[in-house]
Amino acid sequence: MKGIFITLVPAACLKTQDQLGYMRCLEALGQWDQLAEETRQFKTDDEKEKIDAAKLGTFAAWHREDWSTFEKLMTIVPRRRFL
Repeated sequence: MKGIFITLVPAACLKTQDQLGYMRCLEALGQWDQLAEETRQFKTDDEKEKIDAAKLGTFAAWHREDWSTFEKLMTIVPRRRFL
């Protein structure tokens, strides 16, 4: 179930920082399926934002035991970014 924020504001209209903020909220709430979907749909040219989204996606993949997605996302995140 999508939250009221996403219902009122289509994802295509959100700025990437807003999308990342929403994704962090999903992580805090443990909404792993929705977070995984948001990660799949996230698009940006900014390298830092890609890494931030991939980190959030790895948390969702871990909790969902989706190891192929976890492995794919881990190739985006530099090893030192989790420290």
